[in-house]
Amino acid sequence: MLGGLPERPSGRVLLIDEARRLLLFRARESESTGVARTIWFLPGGGAEPDESLSECAARELLEETGLRVRPEDLGRIAGVRQVTFPFQGTEILANEAYFVHAVSGWEVNTSGFTELERDVILDHRWWTLRELQTTNEIVFPHATELADLLEQIFVSGVPAEPVHFSP
Repeated sequence: MLGGLPERPSGRVLLIDEARRLLLFRARESESTGVARTIWFLPGGGAEPDESLSECAARELLEETGLRVRPEDLGRIAGVRQVTFPFQGTEILANEAYFVHAVSGWEVNTSGFTELERDVILDHRWWTLRELQTTNEIVFPHATELADLLEQIFVSGVPAEPVHFSP
């Protein structure tokens, strides 16, 4: 625990299709103040005990999209973020690692959602770079930071050192 908050290591995936679009999920979220809002986020979630971050990201990708990838196929970590947020009634410190995976096409299958995911996730869609750059929607990590990383990936591949996203 850091600062008294329980820590939650997490693995997330920037899933990019052949049209250079990024998959995001839309969900209902309650802030610590009790205010409800709608957010967009990448596939992924918390690691199980003794699970590596790439294993976590691969497992979560399968559960949330139906896409099976091997952890080693996710490559190196493209980005990291440390953020606190309410999760199941408790404020937590999430240590998130972001991986990149490209597909030629994929029909998202959400039948593997957990009960919690079925309760809070409203929708999903593929976002273009331009949509990320211009949206007023709440996106985590921030849409402009995701867009910057995507641009870098499209031009020169996954960065040698992970990008640090703001909380």
